[in-house]
Amino acid sequence: MSEESYALHHFEQGLSSKLERAQHIHAMRKAFTVVKKRQKANLSRISDLEYRKRRLRETRENSIGNETLLNAAVDNLSQNGISVLRANSKEEAVSLVINAIASDGLVVKSKSNLTKEVGLTEALEAVGIDVIETDIGDRIIQLCGDIPSHPTGPASHLTRHEIARILSTHFEMNVEPSPEAIVEL
Repeated sequence: MSEESYALHHFEQGLSSKLERAQHIHAMRKAFTVVKKRQKANLSRISDLEYRKRRLRETRENSIGNETLLNAAVDNLSQNGISVLRANSKEEAVSLVINAIASDGLVVKSKSNLTKEVGLTEALEAVGIDVIETDIGDRIIQLCGDIPSHPTGPASHLTRHEIARILSTHFEMNVEPSPEAIVEL
């Protein structure tokens, strides 16, 4: 490859990458514009919103670090047959989970920002445990090997056409680029 064709190839790759990034930014803006519009439209449906926000803030402030409340929650969960494991660090938490489920080989995981914060999925996969995300945005990100663009909208940077292409490839079938077809699949 000549120096000139190498430079042209590099230029085209950079341009393609920048174009894809611009498309992702546009998709995110569009997704969050729709969310904000829906939120604004629904504000009038909650007459006591300010009271609820204040109460939520107070509850959060009274709950974080409250050992008495934590112990009561653990007791209630245990009484309902739920196994509760407590850890003092993210490494210990990951280790406890791996030890509890290592022989299963498969985890079907619902949306949890805490598991993302401690790197649970990566740790499970590193020891040979398959992880399947159930949140649609997280599952799409998992299938394409991308990184989430937002905690509550992990695939918001992808267009419906990109998502349909990812799903079509993974499931080896044609998935229409409509929200209904994507969610139905």
